[in-house]
Amino acid sequence: MEALAGILGFYLVVAAVIEAALKGLERVFRGTWDIFYKGAAPEVAWTKIWSPTCKWLMVILSIGIVWKIGVFFIQILAVNVLSMSEGFSIGIWDPILTGLLISRGSNVIHEFIEKLKLSNREG
Repeated sequence: MEALAGILGFYLVVAAVIEAALKGLERVFRGTWDIFYKGAAPEVAWTKIWSPTCKWLMVILSIGIVWKIGVFFIQILAVNVLSMSEGFSIGIWDPILTGLLISRGSNVIHEFIEKLKLSNREG
């Protein structure tokens, strides 16, 4: 069970790194957007474009990182909890599901950071 706690902690750190990387990209793109945008409501247009783009980037980056590292949640869960053999795999679904888990963690971290910012503004 310690392996599961360790791997979830590792995934949380990976999710935080992805969130930080996307925040950096957002700052660069947002600055460029503000310079070149000629519309009347740049904030509304920016949010409509960046929000879905950011979510897709989270999923793509998460799956890519998981694929490269080769540490899959379903495999670790099956080996440590269900006592399956070390070679257990569900094929391509393992990196996809693990990547989705990490990208969801990125969303949770993003929402947590936004709530902290909101509470700092109100307080």
